[in-house]
Amino acid sequence: NQVRVKGARIEAEAGAELSQAVNQASAYGLSGLEWASGIPGSVGGAVRGNAGAFGLSLGDSVETIQAYSREKNEFKILSQKDCRFTYRDSLFKHDKQYIIWQATLKLTAKLSSVVKEDAIKNLDHRLKTQPRLPSAGCVFKNPPGGDPAGAPARDGTADSDPGALRRGVGLHAGDSPRGVAHEAGLRLAPPHRAQDPRPAGRIP
Repeated sequence: NQVRVKGARIEAEAGAELSQAVNQASAYGLSGLEWASGIPGSVGGAVRGNAGAFGLSLGDSVETIQAYSREKNEFKILSQKDCRFTYRDSLFKHDKQYIIWQATLKLTAKLSSVVKEDAIKNLDHRLKTQPRLPSAGCVFKNPPGGDPAGAPARDGTADSDPGALRRGVGLHAGDSPRGVAHEAGLRLAPPHRAQDPRPAGRIP
């Protein structure tokens, strides 16, 4: 689960924490991952879901992915194009033969102090706007061409306001018995359990 810096590139094994890659990039003055400051999870998971924030995604920085093909019983090097990155999606969600092994990220050299400052700003923003308690994370995607999922809807419809969708299926904000934080995410308040929102909202 290692993260190695090689020039303007980072080689991150799939089991490494995404935060490790962010910290290494900041320490070596490599820009491109500041958006990920404070996002939990592994590099492999971030590649699979093409994790992103602030209009950027991990796929933007991917140069190659080393993956193991269970069908051919061999490792393959996949290019950024091969990975078919789109919004919160990638090849790896659909082609189950591949096991993500390592990501090579191509970043941009900058002053380390500038990279760190930007990463800290993003982390501060996340801490102010995201739930601090255990959470299922962002459940809803941002609407196409619209405001971010956490922003107030312009027209108040469920199509553009995940909060409206949550409320429509019985997942309420504030001091709801189930407890919800920020419009794109779900959070349970004790003593409720993880399976509680499913019957309430019929979420597949």
